[in-house]
Amino acid sequence: MKLAEAEAKATEMIGKSYTQNAEFVKFKLAELQKDVAITRAQCLAKAMDSNKGAMIPADLQRELAALESAGMGGGKNF
Repeated sequence: MKLAEAEAKATEMIGKSYTQNAEFVKFKLAELQKDVAITRAQCLAKAMDSNKGAMIPADLQRELAALESAGMGGGKNF
């Protein structure tokens, strides 16, 4: 949701600014893309904190679970 709001805000600002100064638009677009990238990274980090295994493919999750149950500690490194 935050990402969509940031992109909507960026589009609105670009439309208003373009009629005034094309170079300013390029600058603001780069600035807003940076903000969107930061927000995306923060959301990914939050998702990883709450469920580290969610980003790991299912076959690798099974392999790590097998190592963990065998006492080899495969899943403790995440």
